[in-house]
Amino acid sequence: MGTPETSREPCPDRILDDVGGAFGMGAVGGSAFHFLKGIYNSPSGTRLLGGTQAVRMNAPRVGGSFAVWGGLFSTFDCSMVYLRQKEDPWNSIFAGAATGGFLSMRQGLGASARSAVFGGVLLALIEGAGIMLNKVLSGPQNMPIMIDEQEPVPGMVGGGPPGIPAGLPGNPVQVAESGSSDSDSSWFGGWFGGGQKKEPATSGGSKTEILESFDAPPVPSFEYNCLEYFEIEAVFEEIEFCENMMVLLSHIRDWKFILFYPSLAANEYTTVSFSSLSSSELFSLTMPPLLPLLLVLRSRTAHSYSLSVSSLVTLLRRRRSMATVVSTDPVSPTNTRVGWIGTGIMGRSMCAHLLNAGYTVTVFNRTLSKAQPLLDIGANLADSPHSLASQSDVVFSIVGYPSDVRHVLLHPSSGALSGLRPGGIIVDMTTSEPSLASELSAAASSKNCSAIDAPVSGGDRGAKTGTLAIFAGGDESVVQKLNPLFALMGKVNYMGGSGKGQFAKLANQITIATTMVGLVEGMVYAHKAGLNVELFLNAISTGAAGSKSLDLHGSRILKRDFEPGFYVNHFVKDLGICLKECQNMGLALPGLALAQQLYLSLKAHGEGNLGTQALILALERLNNVRLDNAVASKPSA
Repeated sequence: MGTPETSREPCPDRILDDVGGAFGMGAVGGSAFHFLKGIYNSPSGTRLLGGTQAVRMNAPRVGGSFAVWGGLFSTFDCSMVYLRQKEDPWNSIFAGAATGGFLSMRQGLGASARSAVFGGVLLALIEGAGIMLNKVLSGPQNMPIMIDEQEPVPGMVGGGPPGIPAGLPGNPVQVAESGSSDSDSSWFGGWFGGGQKKEPATSGGSKTEILESFDAPPVPSFEYNCLEYFEIEAVFEEIEFCENMMVLLSHIRDWKFILFYPSLAANEYTTVSFSSLSSSELFSLTMPPLLPLLLVLRSRTAHSYSLSVSSLVTLLRRRRSMATVVSTDPVSPTNTRVGWIGTGIMGRSMCAHLLNAGYTVTVFNRTLSKAQPLLDIGANLADSPHSLASQSDVVFSIVGYPSDVRHVLLHPSSGALSGLRPGGIIVDMTTSEPSLASELSAAASSKNCSAIDAPVSGGDRGAKTGTLAIFAGGDESVVQKLNPLFALMGKVNYMGGSGKGQFAKLANQITIATTMVGLVEGMVYAHKAGLNVELFLNAISTGAAGSKSLDLHGSRILKRDFEPGFYVNHFVKDLGICLKECQNMGLALPGLALAQQLYLSLKAHGEGNLGTQALILALERLNNVRLDNAVASKPSA
């Protein structure tokens, strides 16, 4: 049982210690705060889900912010230790001021100075109080140190019969007891510890255990770097073999992780050992490769280390290969399973193209009857997005609203992302918020998956004929990999990073909305002027006024065919997102605002489930006209 620590970790180890501690503090505190805030702000019936979602979205950000603060503070603190060659609360005061000033430099000198004062006072109080409290609570430790004695045997380093490595069962490994020294105070070679006072070996209850290198027969080849992990909970006495190496473990007490590897610098075995890992260090195994290496190779009791460059490279490569699972196989019906969420007017036709091409497709839709046509031609049915994703390599979604996207893809228990295996891909083809696309991409990356935003344009006719315009945003290599699937539905256009596909689709919707306003206004004007509207449309279709909207909707309007190729309700949603983004950008688009109001009037009249060509109804009501006789009217002389 140890006594309280009388000081913080030696520099620069304390930087890593404080980064982990600050991250944990921010993540836990931020989780509690945002969970309560999410519960409070969520509607009745979804409060628990809202709180959980708020934690998932905000806890990593808060933890990261705390970690940056902690890392910068400790870096400045260690710099002061190096410059002043001593530890005292003044280091914390200077470090707090430097941290606050540094983080506010972009806002100007005045803001930087104010933050420096605030940071210096606040963090100095925290750090100073912590140091003082440790000094008050700490006490001397006079616990006896148990060391197994061993008689030296001639002809053997460290004792033992000739030809047998030191530390065989019955021959304990020699333990060297010491305090902080130049050689072991820091694994940066004592750069920070030059002028610090050495403590007696018996003070503070800290000791160093060194596993001595031992002589062994020459190793024939080091082309294969052998890296072994051993999990040891208590006393471990056993011989392990790894390729041509024999590493002896004996009488190693209460150590958790041991790394053994051959050193290329000499024909000997080198041992890297470190004490039990804390929870923050175990958590670090999910971080990028370099940071966990630094966190893992830190010691709470100043142990010595010896690490060859080749082993460092091997460890980094092993970490990377374990962390990321990316399939390099080309997409084809033989090796790619597809999941499809949303089988409405657009989704049903798009998914049918994949089935007809021979892909194995699993579908999910809240209304089973809308999925039945796909089941009839060979699709499988899943009972939840999670279940669908667990049996798919690529998951497509095309649903109604951003809230639907969040539910079917990001729900923590039933969402598709929760069931997707590492290396899987999510493709959201819903017209949605660009910020949600970025959020989805980040959530997928955290699970070693990928997410692409790929909304489409072309209506039900383009979906049926496979001639849609697809606006793709995200990782370009992933988009290229998915080309065989996109090609079955239309032409893919890569627009840039995550969210750019949604931005492109919103710009497309603005163009369509204002074009539709111009089309129906022109038709009402032609009708009021006594023109044959059908002849008028034929005449302008070959001129500058010709457009896809005219080709798709002109004849439908004349026939009073308002069956949806795209719902008014969904178009109102799209235009609302456009206006929201315009507000964020400080952008004024009056034509967009007018179009949104006209379509909103259709929704107010209960016409939200009609197609977008029903805009003619709003103009007819405004002008008290009706185009029923538009085709029958003859041109006057």
